[in-house]
Amino acid sequence: MSRPGTLGAVSYAAESAWGEDVATFATRLGVLDVVELSGLTQAKIDPGFTNQYRNQGQQKISGPMGGIFKTKHWLAPG
Repeated sequence: MSRPGTLGAVSYAAESAWGEDVATFATRLGVLDVVELSGLTQAKIDPGFTNQYRNQGQQKISGPMGGIFKTKHWLAPG
């Protein structure tokens, strides 16, 4: 039985400007296991609007993303 979730890599590139929109990556790291994403967070911001009707709901605004993620790699020889 194969484990396709463990086959893959993590690719990243340092941003040269804040919020730049690119789809290219400079570095690729092979991983040994599934990337653990449970430490990622995204705040929800209350918009603070007034409501016209009683019990009228409001959608929260997606805030900044943050947090950490964990990966497992082979130890490279020094």
